[in-house]
Amino acid sequence: MRSFVAFSRQLLLSLSIFLLFTLCKKESPNLIKEDDPIISEIVNEQNRRLEKVVSTEATVAFLHGIVLDQSGNPLGGVEVQTGDSTQITDSEGNFVFGSITLNKQYCVVRAKKAGYFRGVRTFSPTSGAINKVEIRLQSKGAAQKIDAERGGDLIFESGKVKLSFPAGSIADAEGKPYSGELNVYARYIDPESEGFSSYMPGNLVGLTDQNEFTGMISYGMANVEMRDNNGNILQVAGGKKVKVTMPAIKDAPADMPVWHFNEKYGLWVEAGRATKIDDTYSFDANHFSTWNLDVFVNNPIPMVSFTLKSPNNQAIGNQKIDVYTSDFTNRLARVYTDNNGQFNLLQSPRNLGVRVVLDCQNIDITLDIDNENEILILNNLTGGANVYEIAGIVKDCAGNYANSYFTLIGLTERKISFNGRSDANGAFTAAIIICNIDSSTIFPLRATVITANNTLKIDTIDIRFTSLNVQKNIGFCESAEVENPYLNPTLNYGTVTDIDGNIYATIQIGTQTWMAQNLNVSRFNDGTPIPLVEDDQIWQNLSTGAYCYYDNLPSNGAIYGKLYNGYAAAESRRLCPEGWKIPSDSEWSILSNYLASNVGGQLKSIGNLSDGTGLWASPNTGATNESGFSGLPGGVRIKDGLNRSFGLIGAEGHWWSATAYIGPTISYNRYIKYDDNKLVRSTANRNKGLSCRCVKL
Repeated sequence: MRSFVAFSRQLLLSLSIFLLFTLCKKESPNLIKEDDPIISEIVNEQNRRLEKVVSTEATVAFLHGIVLDQSGNPLGGVEVQTGDSTQITDSEGNFVFGSITLNKQYCVVRAKKAGYFRGVRTFSPTSGAINKVEIRLQSKGAAQKIDAERGGDLIFESGKVKLSFPAGSIADAEGKPYSGELNVYARYIDPESEGFSSYMPGNLVGLTDQNEFTGMISYGMANVEMRDNNGNILQVAGGKKVKVTMPAIKDAPADMPVWHFNEKYGLWVEAGRATKIDDTYSFDANHFSTWNLDVFVNNPIPMVSFTLKSPNNQAIGNQKIDVYTSDFTNRLARVYTDNNGQFNLLQSPRNLGVRVVLDCQNIDITLDIDNENEILILNNLTGGANVYEIAGIVKDCAGNYANSYFTLIGLTERKISFNGRSDANGAFTAAIIICNIDSSTIFPLRATVITANNTLKIDTIDIRFTSLNVQKNIGFCESAEVENPYLNPTLNYGTVTDIDGNIYATIQIGTQTWMAQNLNVSRFNDGTPIPLVEDDQIWQNLSTGAYCYYDNLPSNGAIYGKLYNGYAAAESRRLCPEGWKIPSDSEWSILSNYLASNVGGQLKSIGNLSDGTGLWASPNTGATNESGFSGLPGGVRIKDGLNRSFGLIGAEGHWWSATAYIGPTISYNRYIKYDDNKLVRSTANRNKGLSCRCVKL
């Protein structure tokens, strides 16, 4: 079955579930929020310094990546953001951005998921190519607790990270003294571990005290996060410092610079020195995210571009490369070649060890770099490794996809992963290295093409490697424009398009046909704009239609749709596409009566936030999505204009009816909850912001 979606995959998984009141005054779930890091004056000063020296030169490129957990397993449901675009990884940990404007030197890709430290990758993209990144997320593990007013010592990972808190050294997000229980999460990032280059945030490039960029060689890092018992993030109080102790690895110098990671720019900033005492280093930290022990790279090369080729001059795309110092002892980076076989390094040592990572052998190349472009030729492949080439045409029903970028990602075998670009006739050739492939096995691959209007089309193709040169067309006839993982894959969906061009999945339930996704339109169907209102005071005083995004973040609309006030929903046939309308209270009752039992469960999308299989908070009681309605927990906007005017994302989904309750300011609505299997009838003031679904006339 091929499913449909309303939007390109600019998806944002908001993991914040606020401790607010519900529309019907019931308790909200007490779940940890995933706030962004606190921007203290210390971080602001870093930002001011970096703003002066980081190039703003941009380039247009494509981005494909994979997010893994600390064991190297794919991690689904991860929010991935770069620039102004956000997506969610699929069940295999993959994400694909279409044509996107990126910083040419320091492109920053961020990934976050509840229960994990944030992952950040900084790289120099190749213009007009499909670039690939890999990010591993470290589990936070269990918090250790301490009384913030008294202070004390906390030890993590058998002594690899020790934090010594002076009394009264913690403040809240506003900088006010905090005296309650302190929950601390900390993990060590071992520079000698296999996954170091994927775990470490950014890349090994930093800004020195002299405001000069340098390459770095790491001797260990520590991730630290502090929260109160309600999940609010905390910081080190102004004028206070926390002593950090980390291991001194073999041959470590007597002292070295210590660096703090700046998440906005994805770069390290020199922030003092660490002193070696016996087999440990100690330094003082005045704020937390990630800290790093590093020595400078002497006389680095600002930028080097590498091209990986086979002996017969084929460019090898999508190949994992680990970069080391020339003796292969210090890891510097983990990169992937783009579809042209290229990757870039910034502030690189002049003597490098480049390791081409395969599952049957590693190929080591030692380099003395003497120019800005280096060719890496792979000779003498052994151990079952071969260069496989796939060639064909990227096709659709109406013709070929000319000059289009595509990816092929193995669904059962992750090592099969091609990136490529078609020519003016839609033809392509792409090559990768694969070890010990079974020529009798048929492998399913997820095919994605980036269309001319920068949307994605997705389908599945089968391939068998009967020789080193395989002819295989990639066809997208009748395929979906971006697969929606929250629909029921066993059902057949239709589509409807709104005036903005958004395409929605539709599903027949009994005698009714419903949208299977929340409305995301910005205009009434006569072309009149619906006002976007972000200000709380203006919003609560409205008596006409308006919309907003949850948390005023446009990227939230990509998956949850917009939140509309009740005045917009009352414009029932005008708000929905022609031939559709906002359901009346009685039409909601028809739906509920038809489903009869476990109504909320039949309406909810399946899966949980806790394990990355869905968007609902656990336990997602009764969820089966048997109806195909695919309800999501899009949260609400509260009318009161308090400090936090949004809540319940991940916990509840609320939808307007077009039926007034008493007078012109209150309407009926329906909602479903994460911990219940009912569809609840309620009323809400029209100044609240709720989701909307349309039903066919």
